[in-house]
Amino acid sequence: MSCNCNCGENNSLVNNLRRNVGRVIIVNTRAGGPGLTGLLASVDDENCKLITTLPSAPTNPYDVGGSGCCGRRNNEFGNLCNGRRNPSHFGSAVIIPLCQVTSCVFAEV
Repeated sequence: MSCNCNCGENNSLVNNLRRNVGRVIIVNTRAGGPGLTGLLASVDDENCKLITTLPSAPTNPYDVGGSGCCGRRNNEFGNLCNGRRNPSHFGSAVIIPLCQVTSCVFAEV
């Protein structure tokens, strides 16, 4: 989704976000609601990307490429145990168009 917001008028927001990549941020958008909280992963001229859920650590990091917990072979998507994927290889991210941002707050951890 591109909004063609010509962020030249919003250049201070872009520059501020770029200086703070890697920090925890709360972004409020025109859609309303409580805001999106996550780790600011990247910023370009039109969008910012937040990592909202970090993947969990593997339950058995020494079994890389092994048979996993149920005898089935691992694949690039994680262990297939009981028909379910091991969530250790997944996280969640959201891409927010900058023209939809109404405010942002950097949180200290």
